[in-house]
Amino acid sequence: MGRKVLAIEPGTPVLARMNRAFMQRATRWLASQGVRQFLDIGTGIPTSPNLHQVAQEAAPDARIVYCDNDPIVLAHAEAL
Repeated sequence: MGRKVLAIEPGTPVLARMNRAFMQRATRWLASQGVRQFLDIGTGIPTSPNLHQVAQEAAPDARIVYCDNDPIVLAHAEAL
């Protein structure tokens, strides 16, 4: 599947890294503004750093809820 995606859009790895970098910047900024509750809708397979890691690094009292409807995502999360 990865090869098919790369054949269609070779820049996919860069876009994925940009997406993760944005999540980290946005989470840190929101935490710096006093936000302490985060909701991740469409979580996907866990990757590092996860939202809760970034948020709680910036604000140890932050609370995070992950939501996804894919049972494979749940299996990965439970394995952690």
